[in-house]
Amino acid sequence: MDSYSTVVFIDTMVVLESHPLAQLPWQEIDIAGPILLLVLPQVQSEIDKRKRDGRLAERARAFSRLIAPSVVERKPVRIADKRVVVDIALAACDPVDYERLDLDRNEGDHRVVGQMLNVRGIDLARSILISHDVNPIAVAIRHDLRTLLLPEHWLLPPEMGAKEKENLRLKAEVKDLKRNQPEIKLTLEVELPDDFKALIVSPLDEHEHYDLANAVRARFVVDRPEDHQDRHIPDFIAGFSGDGSHRKYRDETIPSWVKQLSASLQTISNQLRFTITIENVGPVTANGLVAEVTIGGGRFDTVFHASDVGAPRPPKRQNIFAIPVPNHMPFPRNPGDHELHWGVKPGRSPYGELHCKEFRQGRRVDVVAFMEVQPLATNDLSIAVRVTASNLHGDVQETWAKTLAIRKAHFSELFDTGKLRFLGDYPLKERLQTAAGTRDRSWIRFPERE
Repeated sequence: MDSYSTVVFIDTMVVLESHPLAQLPWQEIDIAGPILLLVLPQVQSEIDKRKRDGRLAERARAFSRLIAPSVVERKPVRIADKRVVVDIALAACDPVDYERLDLDRNEGDHRVVGQMLNVRGIDLARSILISHDVNPIAVAIRHDLRTLLLPEHWLLPPEMGAKEKENLRLKAEVKDLKRNQPEIKLTLEVELPDDFKALIVSPLDEHEHYDLANAVRARFVVDRPEDHQDRHIPDFIAGFSGDGSHRKYRDETIPSWVKQLSASLQTISNQLRFTITIENVGPVTANGLVAEVTIGGGRFDTVFHASDVGAPRPPKRQNIFAIPVPNHMPFPRNPGDHELHWGVKPGRSPYGELHCKEFRQGRRVDVVAFMEVQPLATNDLSIAVRVTASNLHGDVQETWAKTLAIRKAHFSELFDTGKLRFLGDYPLKERLQTAAGTRDRSWIRFPERE
């Protein structure tokens, strides 16, 4: 053993947690060499116990294969000779008197130091104990042995634990699934004025109902031939059918309109426009896409409901010589496979569904709808959109919620009983005024009057 410049005692973690022994920078310990690595019996025993350890088993078995020739041939085996010559061998030790050395035989680090102090045929002046751990170094220093706490670059990169590996595996699975499924982006925008308050309009009492109905009659009702018992002008010349339409307007239409006025004022004032944007930003078509739309604290529809807040006008004269023009209603059209459409129409309810058989990659659709706040039930308003597809794992969700301020008003604050017109302001007023000058009124549903 005198032929070696330095004798290095290695502990268990140098074998199991460092880079392979042949690849370690031994020149950092002795630049000239040669170096002899000695493996104490305690270290070899600890390594052997790791041969069935899931994480360290392969390293423990590789080390046993490396040192086996030295044990069989009873001489050092060379493991490196490029930068510096390095040999390895199993150390032979005399019995250790742990009590005399003030060491605990039940502590692995104490056993390593005790065996190093009793190694055969080695000059400890030319020996050094190396380790990644502080405790064996401290025990060795207490017994005046040379030591070296190894630097970080000798260590292998930290390995993931079982949970980390499982998380990584699951992430890889999710990533693989995403490559084979659509990637849906969902946004929700609500046009809500900063000063918006949900409106509650008190119903008209009996006297208010009577006065307003009479005001409308005084403004619009005039004598009609149908009101006279003795007519000297035939109905077909006068332009009246004689079916009592004017009397019906006076006695039924006007009272019915007055009765509904509070609700009509409330409806037009409490509607808000919102937009759902669905975009397929991934490379895969979304098959069987369904977007569920749910309103909390209100209801919604695909059109704005222009409620009847203006006094009803009397029926027009009917010209019996006019040729009736048939009202051609368009036939319902089946939506195309790539068209996003209302598969379940909301129809002034809290729920609706958008459907599309094949929502292709790169496609973006903005869907406009109108919700009506119902403040008599609650002042908490919410929208929830949930998108699913047959080839989409899980779903995509977007929500919007707002607690609204409430305003209670008398109908006279919103309706001019003298001029018989609506005075109130409402969120969609500007859009309706713009639409009045254009032909784009498809998003408005006007009230039906007889």
